[in-house]
Amino acid sequence: MILKNLLFLPILLVSATVYASEKPEFDIDGLKIGDELTEEFSEQYCRNGDSGKREIECKRNQDIDGVPVSVLYLFYDDSLVTVSLSFESKVFSRLVRTYRNKYADSPYEQFDEPILLGNGDEFTNEKVSWATREGDFVIEKYGHNFKQGYAHLDSHKYSKYINKKVNQRSGGKLISLFSEIFN
Repeated sequence: MILKNLLFLPILLVSATVYASEKPEFDIDGLKIGDELTEEFSEQYCRNGDSGKREIECKRNQDIDGVPVSVLYLFYDDSLVTVSLSFESKVFSRLVRTYRNKYADSPYEQFDEPILLGNGDEFTNEKVSWATREGDFVIEKYGHNFKQGYAHLDSHKYSKYINKKVNQRSGGKLISLFSEIFN
């Protein structure tokens, strides 16, 4: 029995590796997570006073297959760590269709999330997500209000960035030391 399990283990490892490599790579207009902030991009889309800072936000309005979106890029140490998009809620279906076509061979998850307002009214927020190599890319019909949708990439680099910020805010040098050791 143990021998059968040991023989089966390499097959599982190969299968897991193949599945992991099948995840698509996320990019937006050719820019990928981990790409360095170029001087040209910075001059066009980033605030002038941010040059030389560790955290730089850049904004850009663009069309993604005819869908107008506002894109926010967050660079940390001159490396792109996350991207978020805002758009009119009424174009949600068109944006989802665009990404379904882009990631045609990739599985996606579609789910609804109830929204309960203070006055008791209830709405449904539609969400779609794709697992990419860099993390989950999620598109939501409603972001911060009912007129604007929101999409974001929860990249692995962004998660590390957030953890590092939380540790810095807590001021715990011991916590920072342990996070460096175990991350």
